[in-house]
Amino acid sequence: MLVKTSEAHLYFDKLKEKCERKNSLLCVGLDPRINEGLTGKEAKTAIINANKALIESTAAYTAIYKPNSAFYEAYGAYGFEALEETLTLIPDDIDVLLDSKRGDIGATAEAYAKSVFGHFNVDAVTLAPYMGIDGVTPFLEYGDKGIFMLCYTSNPGSAVFQEVKDAEGVPLYHRVAEESLSWNPNIGLVVAGNKYKALRDVRKISDKAWFLSPGIGAQGGQMDEAIQAGLNSEGYGIIPVVVRAIAHADNPGKAAKEYVEQLNRARERVLG
Repeated sequence: MLVKTSEAHLYFDKLKEKCERKNSLLCVGLDPRINEGLTGKEAKTAIINANKALIESTAAYTAIYKPNSAFYEAYGAYGFEALEETLTLIPDDIDVLLDSKRGDIGATAEAYAKSVFGHFNVDAVTLAPYMGIDGVTPFLEYGDKGIFMLCYTSNPGSAVFQEVKDAEGVPLYHRVAEESLSWNPNIGLVVAGNKYKALRDVRKISDKAWFLSPGIGAQGGQMDEAIQAGLNSEGYGIIPVVVRAIAHADNPGKAAKEYVEQLNRARERVLG
C-alpha cells in the first residue's frame, strides 16, 4: 500500500540538495560515552559538553548527525534535556536523524511519532519493520520527514533472521527492502556499511533508494568498499555512518575530514 506524499515535500530530495551544497554524504554519530559515575545534572553537562565539542569540530564535514536515543535515555530526564539542548547546537544546514529504532502500532506508534517529529522535531528516524506498514503510517503523517527502515544491520548476528529465505529462496532482507520502499518515497533503508554483499544486493533492488550505512570504522567497515557497493547511479543514495572512529579520535575534525575525502574519492572512482 503506497501512502501518498506531496512531491513538494520529499525528504530525500531535500537531503540530496544539502549533500550537494556540503559536498559530503557523511553521517557522524552523537553517542556520548561519559564517565559512568556521573548522574543527574553532572551527567547532563558532560553530555552537552562532549557533543558541543564534537559538533564544533566536525560540522564543516558532516551532512547528518545521528544521536542514538539510548545514550540519552540512560540518564532519564537529565538525558532527555541533554538531547534537547544538543539539537539546538546543530547548524540548520545539517540534518538530524534520531536513531531510536521504534517499532509498534496504533496509539503507541502515534506517540512515538509525536515524540520524534513533534517534540524533538528531528529530520529523520530509524524504525523496525517487523510490524509492517501499521508501525510506520503515523510517522508518514509528518510529510517532509525521512524514515530509515532496518533492512540489514551491522551486528555479527544479523544474518540469523535477516538472511532467512522464503519458499522462493528470497532472503528476508530482500523482502523488507522491496516492501518498505513500496510504501512511500520518504522511506529509505538501513543497510550496513560493513556488509558489502547486502549493499550490492539491495542496490540492485532500487537505484533510487537511500541507505543509512552504519558499521564503518570501529565495526570494521571500509569507506571505499561501502561506497563502491552502495552508491547509486547519480553518485548519492548512501549515508555512511561513522561514530567511534571520529568521536574517539585525537582530532575528530581531522578524522571527519579524512573520511569525507575517502568518501568523495570513492565516489569519483565509481562514477568514472
